[in-house]
Amino acid sequence: MPAALLLASEGGFTVTGPHVITSFELFGMTWNLTETVFIQWIVMLVLLVVMLILTHKMEVIPKTKRQAAAEWLVTFVRNMVDTTMGPKYKGYTTYIGALLCFLLLNNLFIFLFDPNQGTTLYGTRTVLCHLFWRYDLTAEQLFYMFNISLKYFVALPVAILFISATNPSEFAASLNSIGISYKVGYSVAIALRYIPDIQRDYHSISQAQQARGVELGRSEPFFKRLKNSVSILLPLILTSLNRIDTISNAMELRGFGKHDKRTWYTRRPFARRDFIALAVGVVLLLISLTVTIRFGRFYNPFV
Repeated sequence: MPAALLLASEGGFTVTGPHVITSFELFGMTWNLTETVFIQWIVMLVLLVVMLILTHKMEVIPKTKRQAAAEWLVTFVRNMVDTTMGPKYKGYTTYIGALLCFLLLNNLFIFLFDPNQGTTLYGTRTVLCHLFWRYDLTAEQLFYMFNISLKYFVALPVAILFISATNPSEFAASLNSIGISYKVGYSVAIALRYIPDIQRDYHSISQAQQARGVELGRSEPFFKRLKNSVSILLPLILTSLNRIDTISNAMELRGFGKHDKRTWYTRRPFARRDFIALAVGVVLLLISLTVTIRFGRFYNPFV
């Protein structure tokens, strides 16, 4: 692993940075394509292809094993959500299913690309069983993949909940009220508002193209649907660039950034629960810093 970056040596084992596959120059900066990012791209591509195949030419009454397998998978996840979370959370079935599929494929490709990443990280090798060729199932690799899954399982729900339940303007005003520059707050608000705008433009362009005769229905062959999707992506990219230019010009014409302070139309004053949330966050931060300084950043149960 010649491109790995040495970060620290803690707890008797060496912690290395991400494995860099390749580097390239863009906009005067050096960009690194790491193994982690590459695996995530592959996982998302595989998920997209599998979903397109499973949903191709679906009927009201299943006539193929492919559709029967897809419906069984959806029913299994829905029943699992109903049993563990309750009937009122059935709306999260799609999200839970996508998250489980992503974690499963992510761990699979991590193991296929580098089955010895865990042994390299923790410095020991405990072989549980030999699978085939160079693939040995080790306790270190299982613990490493468990940590990766735990990281995604904790981070992704919080991120999605934050995006779906946060008003961008109120969030920007709140950031400014705790001392952060309104320029930074407004940038965050634009980024959060950009996601639903993209979704709305995608549906509008898709309906417009279908009205012009571009077939995107599930009855069409897979590769024809993939080819016709280009007629949506190109206008979507051009629309996004045009929106960026419009917002930039509007902000410049209104003198954005001229003054040190500004007022907020949607500003919400701090309430008691906000101070409680801040206090809990500070306490958790102090606890994590204490644990990190005293015991190190990484837990190694194999030494």
